[in-house]
Amino acid sequence: MKIIINALLILFLSACGPSELEKEQNATVACNIMGERAVVDGVSRIKEVNLAREKNKSAIFLGKDSEIQEAIEYGLCKELVLDEENYAQVLDDAKITYVQEMADLNPDVAIAILEAEINAVDQGIPRPDGDAQIAILEAEIESKSRRSQCTAPIAYHSLKEPFVTSLKNSSKVTQISLAFAVREKCDDKYERPNDGFGPALSPIRVAVQQRLGKITEEEVFEPTFRRKLASDLTLAVNKVLQSNPTLGISAEELYFTGFVVK
Repeated sequence: MKIIINALLILFLSACGPSELEKEQNATVACNIMGERAVVDGVSRIKEVNLAREKNKSAIFLGKDSEIQEAIEYGLCKELVLDEENYAQVLDDAKITYVQEMADLNPDVAIAILEAEINAVDQGIPRPDGDAQIAILEAEIESKSRRSQCTAPIAYHSLKEPFVTSLKNSSKVTQISLAFAVREKCDDKYERPNDGFGPALSPIRVAVQQRLGKITEEEVFEPTFRRKLASDLTLAVNKVLQSNPTLGISAEELYFTGFVVK
């Protein structure tokens, strides 16, 4: 009789499955193992999750290793292992909270970082953890905030000396004076010249002079000539500015402050 009772007791306990405490302990052990740096491959992590779920008599994990890494990153490893019913919502809430904190509640930056995080998970890209990740995110936030808040100022620079050029195949000459609307770029890596175009002034004058030397007498009197010339000279000036890696300026618009044919 005693043997029968013991057998029934064992059968009853087996049917009940592990207690909540045992499930928590199984999940904790699995997360501790996966948290060790020795466990670096995805196969090991997936095995640990399913081993714990097997002990807990819960559904097998059919997801990717990137999902496990994501759970560990957001401090939700136990919730994933325990296969909590509202895990997806808890994960979403953790992401939003984390991103908002890191982005200092800047919605635009928060959305950009969250999208980057989602893309990384989808592609299975390994991401740095701990202090390294925080440092990367802080740098990204600062860069995005600076770019979004910066309004590049416009400055106006005149080329003091006029350009005197003979028209091609003609006895006439032109005397042209120029001014530019110049925009500074929103980037700390550039230096701002204090004297107009700075070291680029001489090559700019050479580039302008070369273009003016191609003008013919017939062109001067065409209705759209000045507009086309302004476009050509702006392109020539910007080509010089772009070839100088230390300058953070670009020519936005050109003005003829003097245009004489004689």
